[in-house]
Amino acid sequence: QEKIADVYIAMAEQEAEYGNYSYALGLVEQALYEVDTQKLKDAKVTLYKRWIDSDIEDANYSMAVYRTRQAYDETSDEAFKDQEIDTYLAWAESLVSIGEYEEALDALEDGVYYTQSEVLSTKIEEINNAEVLLSKEVIDRITGTSVVYEYNEKGQETRIAYFDEYGSTMQFEIYEYDEEGNVIEYRTY
Repeated sequence: QEKIADVYIAMAEQEAEYGNYSYALGLVEQALYEVDTQKLKDAKVTLYKRWIDSDIEDANYSMAVYRTRQAYDETSDEAFKDQEIDTYLAWAESLVSIGEYEEALDALEDGVYYTQSEVLSTKIEEINNAEVLLSKEVIDRITGTSVVYEYNEKGQETRIAYFDEYGSTMQFEIYEYDEEGNVIEYRTY
């Protein structure tokens, strides 16, 4: 039985090296029908973790979330519940890093809905309180051009960027203010 398990695990690991995680998991699942060993169960958990990590590295967060749920359903390994929360956090942080605050909040709200995580609820509060949504994007649906407005803590425009329909920067403006809120410098590029 151990030899059968070892052969299937070796084949599954080889498939996983090529990114064929679905096939690799199928091999382990097939082996589990033939020989139900802890070694195979552990291999299944490991393959799921690698697949989820691969999705996160590729910034494919929605699939990573889906796979954490699938992995938990199939393995009952509690670590996948924590992984789901961590994935939602990573997803939100990646969105915040590019100024997509509303999308980050949407991802976190989905995470709270599915996990009831206080950690995710706290992150929502942090973004709402600290950021006061310091940027917004306006898209002209006819031309495809967009304008991104960035603000300081006082709600004053600090930068306005204009993008063409392909996402290339056409122009941007920078504003600096004195203590009283008056524009003291304006630059355009």
